[in-house]
Amino acid sequence: MKNENKRYTIGVIAAQISDAQQRQLLEGVFEEANNLQINVAVFSNVYNPYYYDKQVEIENNIYKLIYTDDVDAIIVDEESILNEELKMLINKITKEVKGVPIISVCMEIDGIECLDNDVTEDFVNITNHL
Repeated sequence: MKNENKRYTIGVIAAQISDAQQRQLLEGVFEEANNLQINVAVFSNVYNPYYYDKQVEIENNIYKLIYTDDVDAIIVDEESILNEELKMLINKITKEVKGVPIISVCMEIDGIECLDNDVTEDFVNITNHL
């Protein structure tokens, strides 16, 4: 049972957060979390290669920290993750986390609600605006 006075924490799983798209996503999360007085914990690697790299394997252990009891909800930006093995690890972790609401951005993961941004609709709106 959560302490009523505890400040909630949202975990964000992403890759290579220095990338412009991830920064933009995080800026929105940080802004809204600040408005709601919610903490944000970001779980991200620095390097995001398509291929397996043993040196990066150790870095990707960061994602195992999501098992903490301190995270009250999780946002998964799986679209940012290029390596298929890493995607499988994150899918495994998100399936094992119990009692925590999880939402995926732009990528369907079995059993997890997906928030999909419709690029076609976005371009229609941009074109109409111009």
